Amino acid sequence: MATILIKNGTLFDGSGAAARPASVLVQNDKIIRVGDLSKQRADTTVDATGVFVMPGFVDINTDSDHYLSLFTDPLQSDFLKQGVTTIIGGNCGSSLAPLLKNSLESIMKWGDPSHININWRTVGEFLSILRKNKLGVNFGTLVGHATIRRGMLGDTLRDLTEGELAMFARLLESAFQEGAFGFSTGLSYAHSRGTPLYEIKKLAAVAARYDRVYATHLRDSEVGILEAAEEAITVAKTTGVNTEISHLEPRQSFAPLYETVFEAIERTSSDSRIHFDVYPFETLALSMYMFLPKWLQEGGMPVMREQILSGASEERLLEYFKRYARKEIIIGHMQDASFRFLEGKTIEEFAKNQNCGMPEALLRLMRMTRLLGTLFYSDIDGSALDRAMAHRQAIIASNGASLREGGYKHRRNDWAFPTFFERSEKKKLMPLETAVQKATSLPAEKYRIKQRGLVKEGYYADLAVLASDFKPLHVFVNGGWALKDSIPQRLLSGAVLKRTA
Repeated sequence: MATILIKNGTLFDGSGAAARPASVLVQNDKIIRVGDLSKQRADTTVDATGVFVMPGFVDINTDSDHYLSLFTDPLQSDFLKQGVTTIIGGNCGSSLAPLLKNSLESIMKWGDPSHININWRTVGEFLSILRKNKLGVNFGTLVGHATIRRGMLGDTLRDLTEGELAMFARLLESAFQEGAFGFSTGLSYAHSRGTPLYEIKKLAAVAARYDRVYATHLRDSEVGILEAAEEAITVAKTTGVNTEISHLEPRQSFAPLYETVFEAIERTSSDSRIHFDVYPFETLALSMYMFLPKWLQEGGMPVMREQILSGASEERLLEYFKRYARKEIIIGHMQDASFRFLEGKTIEEFAKNQNCGMPEALLRLMRMTRLLGTLFYSDIDGSALDRAMAHRQAIIASNGASLREGGYKHRRNDWAFPTFFERSEKKKLMPLETAVQKATSLPAEKYRIKQRGLVKEGYYADLAVLASDFKPLHVFVNGGWALKDSIPQRLLSGAVLKRTA
């Protein structure tokens, strides 16, 4: 049986314990020995002298399913390059299963489902297809609230009937029985913003009964952030569900409110299982339509497109867009290849090219692209972000996706974890062993991802070897050497994960 010896490294085992000198012996897909292995022989030896050995990072908030790159980039090289070995999809209310019909309306703000063959309905069928296709990292999924709700109602915005809610609960139960790790909502998006609290409580109670995670993208991230967070806390307290608040990045104009949110989450720690995830950058990546005013986001993408194309609301829109005039906005991922020449350009540069002002340029871009793209927006308060990352209930997650080579990417897609360690060390936010724990065993334990997140005998050999500047040198996924000398290998050794109990 093939063995790999990673010798003489500085080991952070993921538990929160201080670093120690140690070697790690891998046999096939498992770690079989950890410690002083100076006399150990192996088929392959990796010299880790002077560098860090850690568990592979467990990224619980990712978008590769939303962008469909699970199919177009099965290697998931952007994750490997930053030391990630396990990703969780199905976040923010949108998952690729279960489907009530062969359509994926809930992900159209990110990717184009017409580019893939949708030949599954259930979570079990979806995971089976991924297992046959193979992946470069381990993958598990949540169940998206909007995926099921839009499968039931289409673009209709109304409350569910009691019968529909009972059907929804049965679909959730089936998905959990087939291996889904939890249930997610995207309450700030147009189709979910009006979802009543009782509906969320009813469905979160199903997740609680199966001991699954409830992950929520809050209803508001600006002036209503405290009320939105208190809603999530209420759901956690009344149902007992294991709750994750997704990408809780403090906005510049509302940083004091976020401090109050962090305090509220701290107060719940004794009686509720609530965490939040955060990434270490001061720039947001938002679907283009999220820059529209709330009053125009009602009715779904077709209605929004009709509104911006018709010109009926142009004067109100241009006035509204003035709020972004002093912010840097960069054109990010464009769905339509014919607009990819714009990626990486600022709205200011686009405005100069169009010989117009910034508000007019933003509206023109929306019309040209039909709202199908992502914009990067510098609006996160750096000091509050540092305090968020150091919060004892914070988990580090990229909120990113592995995207095509050569495209313009937010650094969260391929460099979130090294940036977190570098920022934490430079600003002395926490001990390095605590930082490692926030990226490894804490998310693995939160999501009940078995035998991952620690460098421990009997655990799967998901390992990251990092240089002293936190650049990943080597990554092993289930014992497969997936990143070698910082270069992704053409190796699909990832596992499709199921939550079985």
